[in-house]
Amino acid sequence: MVLVQYNVMDGFSPLTLKVTDEKHRVLISQTLPVGKGKLSFTTLEQGGVRVCMSAAPGDWQRERKKIRYSVRLYIGEGMRNYEELANKENLSNLQIMIMRFYDRTLDFIRMQDMNREQEAIQVEVKKKFVYD
Repeated sequence: MVLVQYNVMDGFSPLTLKVTDEKHRVLISQTLPVGKGKLSFTTLEQGGVRVCMSAAPGDWQRERKKIRYSVRLYIGEGMRNYEELANKENLSNLQIMIMRFYDRTLDFIRMQDMNREQEAIQVEVKKKFVYD
């Protein structure tokens, strides 16, 4: 699982985030509004990913303004080499299984927290549209 935290600080139009794997398969493609947010995706295979940010043409080009943003990727359990760790620290199979379970549990907790935050944001947005 990969968690993505983003912050689109300036800009007249939303940005599009597109993540592809090494085989050029699209893992996620999502429009990011101005402001902070989080999203997640999972991969079936280990390996690198390519992150592409793009903005729709608009006023920001005519006025020669820059779009400022930041993106952070948090990689989950897939990046940890358990076999190397077992050899290095002389761990048993049971200890490695416990480490994997613990890492997956942390990934699951992070994903639940992120989903709760996204649901809270969606409720706020719905309230604004309904009551405004």
